[in-house]
Amino acid sequence: MEIITRKEAKEKGLTHYFTGKPCKHGHIELRYTATGYCDECRKIKWRQNKDKHLSNSKRWKQQNPDKVKKHCQTQQKRRRIITASKPLSPRQQAIKEGRETYLPEKPCVKGHRALRKVNHPACPICSAERCKKYKAQNQEKIKACENEYRQKNKDKLAKARQAYHQANKERIREKRTEWLNNGGRAKKCIAQKMRDKAIKRATPSTLANQDFYELYQACNEISKATGIEHQVDHYYPIRGETVCGLNAPWNLQIITAEENWRKGNKMPEEFYGVGHTPPMDYAN
Repeated sequence: MEIITRKEAKEKGLTHYFTGKPCKHGHIELRYTATGYCDECRKIKWRQNKDKHLSNSKRWKQQNPDKVKKHCQTQQKRRRIITASKPLSPRQQAIKEGRETYLPEKPCVKGHRALRKVNHPACPICSAERCKKYKAQNQEKIKACENEYRQKNKDKLAKARQAYHQANKERIREKRTEWLNNGGRAKKCIAQKMRDKAIKRATPSTLANQDFYELYQACNEISKATGIEHQVDHYYPIRGETVCGLNAPWNLQIITAEENWRKGNKMPEEFYGVGHTPPMDYAN
């Protein structure tokens, strides 16, 4: 944040300024140019007396409706006079010309001057900083909300993905080709070799390939019958972070490709919830 004196802020027409020094209560925050008062001190004082301020304001408005009405009319008249006498602001000019963004004449309270959206005139740099700070402080809350939304809107999200893939086949193909040409083939080959080794290590020596044929045959038949791609998934992942499952018929289940993609390397308790068990047809 740019350090600026109160005198310089007045000359530039700023509503706030930042000295980099603590106030008498130890807050290193923005200060009001008009009063020199610390913004954090104001917020604390407001929070401490919030109910009192709101109740007093509400009571005064109820007791003085004529004064409130007169004040509103005066303010409206004043705004009309000011608006008529002043040239159009950059935002008003952008709205008139049909543009989506504009560059404000003055910086925001923190000194940023960047393009802003007409329908959302807040400073984009300040908004990004607030968003970043909130995400850092509420990671668990955000993750829980995202998981809850995915659980409630599985069909909606699946349809949206399917519609996107149908509408952007060429773009997806181009991106995949670009990824493969930029070292993707080597990464894919290495990943496949590592997976093959993991499957080999996780397969009991008493099992043969014939023990898996029936399950994969059933998977193909379900895919053909429903028209939806199904895959054979390890109920407990063979490369889990805490527990590694076996590559055995009793640890395999048939699920849709979309569900398999979402499950990834997660444990069943994490993905399905505590107490979930695989279908008995696959477990036996």
